[in-house]
Amino acid sequence: MSALATVWVYIKKYWGIAVLVIGTVAGFFLFRKEQSGFADNLKKIQEAHDEEIKKIQEARAEEQRQHEANVKKLQDTLVAVQKHYDDAKEALDDKKKKEIADLVKQYGDKPDVLAQKLSEATGFVIILPT
Repeated sequence: MSALATVWVYIKKYWGIAVLVIGTVAGFFLFRKEQSGFADNLKKIQEAHDEEIKKIQEARAEEQRQHEANVKKLQDTLVAVQKHYDDAKEALDDKKKKEIADLVKQYGDKPDVLAQKLSEATGFVIILPT
């Protein structure tokens, strides 16, 4: 009992040191656990961030592939339209040439009528010399 009394007297006299020792030990255990949790949380956040960055990069790559496919499709369509236009223009030119030849054969001896018909067929204004 006297040892217990002696410890009690020391605690009463040096209570600040006892509180400091007990606080240090309690703080060590409390904060050590939180630091571990903080490190785990930080690691989870970093992994989630890396995963988001990877998904964003994959989405960007897919977007670029689609853009390139659309550009190629546009170019192919433009080439096809231009070819179709050239073919139609050539067919129209052949048709106009044939129509003009028929008009010349039909109205070759009547210059006034021929001029009027050629003007209607081609859209050009033909002025006859007087």
